[in-house]
Amino acid sequence: MGETAATGHERRRAAGVFAWLVAGALLAGWLAGCRTDAVRPPNIVLIVVDTLRADHLGVYGYERDTSPNLDRLAERGILFERFYSVAPWTNPAMVTLFTGLYPQSVLPAAKHREAIRGALPRNLETLPEALRRRGYRTVALVDHPGLNRSLGFARGFDRFRFLFEEEGVEAWKINASTDFVARAFEASLDEPDGDGPDAAPFFVYLHLVYPHRPYLPQDEFLGFFGPGSWRNGLEYREGMINSYDAEIRQTDALLGRLLGALDTRGLTAETAIVFTSDHGEGFWEHGLDEHGKSFFDEEIR
Repeated sequence: MGETAATGHERRRAAGVFAWLVAGALLAGWLAGCRTDAVRPPNIVLIVVDTLRADHLGVYGYERDTSPNLDRLAERGILFERFYSVAPWTNPAMVTLFTGLYPQSVLPAAKHREAIRGALPRNLETLPEALRRRGYRTVALVDHPGLNRSLGFARGFDRFRFLFEEEGVEAWKINASTDFVARAFEASLDEPDGDGPDAAPFFVYLHLVYPHRPYLPQDEFLGFFGPGSWRNGLEYREGMINSYDAEIRQTDALLGRLLGALDTRGLTAETAIVFTSDHGEGFWEHGLDEHGKSFFDEEIR
């Protein structure tokens, strides 16, 4: 059936629901109705963990204890059980999260080697721009080299930090250490705009790259779930999953530290924490490894 203008509008609207729900639209009414002299909007911390499969987390029934801190966070928050990314790889998924539009309405159709260079159109307001317009102090802590300034992902941020670059490690080979990430996050909390009730609310967007390949957990998590493998191949699948799960456990330990940083500063009660992923990982469950190749649940749920 041909698409009418009305149905096209509704489909774009549906994409907007996806993006703003993930990145703070649960707070949309709060933001719209509570921006007064008497009521301060909540702080927002958006944590995106790259390549994280929902079904490898305890809160979604995984048999391994990969995510104790996240599981406890979910117990006192809102858990989405049927929630899907619009794309099985990072850039288009993040375009949607930042704009509220389907990737195909924002970016031209292209093969991957061209698509990874697709920039956010300047005529579209992004999530950080919208929040900054509402008086938020905006900070990005990004460990993903593809989400860079030249593609427009820094727009709307008062401060945009490339974590791997600052720590001096080579992107995709060694990710920023959890200690460096935690210290960067803590520093972002300690740079208020004003004092007390006059301080601007903050929006901190943290994009982590583990457990993306190569699956190389830090030393304290090596072998956490059994012998691991940095090699890619069906014959190494068990070791790859062991290392992947160990990186999730590493990420969860970092999450515990981030939550502790909020708590010790007395910020927990006034901060909305949104935790999600951009896509998952294949592990040959439908004959495909890694991601970006299908819309099966392991890649988009």
